[in-house]
Amino acid sequence: MPAGGRAGIANEGYKGRGGRPRGGSPEAGREFLAGFERAAKALAGGLAVEQGQEYRLSFYARCETGFSGPLTASIEKQNGTVLAKQNISDLGAEWKKFECALTVSASDVNARLVVTATTPGTLYLDMVSLFPKRRSRIARMACAATWRSSSRI
Repeated sequence: MPAGGRAGIANEGYKGRGGRPRGGSPEAGREFLAGFERAAKALAGGLAVEQGQEYRLSFYARCETGFSGPLTASIEKQNGTVLAKQNISDLGAEWKKFECALTVSASDVNARLVVTATTPGTLYLDMVSLFPKRRSRIARMACAATWRSSSRI
C-alpha cells in the first residue's frame, strides 16, 4: 500500500436502516423488517450508521517487513467525510487480532468502512467485521459487514 493509501472494505453486509424497532409488538417488528428490506434494496453496498452509536470493529492483520504502520480505521460518508476514526498500531509479521470502537458523529444510510495507511508497505487483512455495540435480535441476524480477504493491498 503506498503512503496515504486507502483500502475500502467491500461488503454485502448490513444495509438496513439505522435505529431499532419501536415498541415490542409483533406489528412493530414487521414494520421494522419491511423498512429494513426497502433500505437494503435501495443501497448498493453501504452501511447504515446512526449518530452517537458505537460500532465495534475487529479484524486480523499482519504486514511484511518494512511496513511500520500505523493504520487508521474510519467510517466515512461516500464523499469522504469522516464520521469516526481510530488509529491502530503494533502490526507485525504474525497474524494478530485488532479491535476498536468507532462512535459516529452523524447518521448516514450509505457509509463505508475505510482502512488507511500512513506509510508504504504490504499489509494483509482478514475477517474484517463491523457491528453496532447496541443491536437488536433482528440486527444481529442481518448486520454482519464482514469482508474476508487475505489480499495484498
